[in-house]
Amino acid sequence: RIGLLATTIPDPILVEKPVLLRTNLSNAQTTGVECSASRRFVFSNGHVTTVLGSASWMYSRYGKGGLAAIEGNEVELVPRAVVRLSVRHQTESWDFQMLAQHVGDQFTEATNSTYTPTALHGQIPNYRVLDVGVQRRWAGGKWAVGIKVNNATNASYFTRRALAYPGPGVLPSDGINARLTVSYSPR
Repeated sequence: RIGLLATTIPDPILVEKPVLLRTNLSNAQTTGVECSASRRFVFSNGHVTTVLGSASWMYSRYGKGGLAAIEGNEVELVPRAVVRLSVRHQTESWDFQMLAQHVGDQFTEATNSTYTPTALHGQIPNYRVLDVGVQRRWAGGKWAVGIKVNNATNASYFTRRALAYPGPGVLPSDGINARLTVSYSPR
């Protein structure tokens, strides 16, 4: 497995400079299960509700045959669990949507360090995000106005670490944000 390893290299000013070395680290094995299901419910009044869910569980470890320091460690950037649920309800003139997701803990490099003073690498903690939206249609569906709210619970999380500009450190997600759309579609 080619991965990232936190190490140091000689530096004339700092004596030793911390870096992430991309190299062939060791044998790695990933075992897991992924599944998804969806169901569409059509009601007698013409309303339609669609439910979609997906989940994955992954177990990924470094094995023997490489660096002893990482043997048995988790492979970087492989969250243990990812779960997503989406619900959409449609009427003749309204759409309601909801998307919820959970992403488990993951490491950014092979030593599985949870914290480093430079924040170049370490653990990415699990996070949960909820997005919601509503749309109103009229004039036979030609006109529509909608609002979508991303990160409706204003969760604080990050999905990446910056190794260079603007870093070093974490790249935080956007907080709660919304967008309003007005559309016209001649038919």
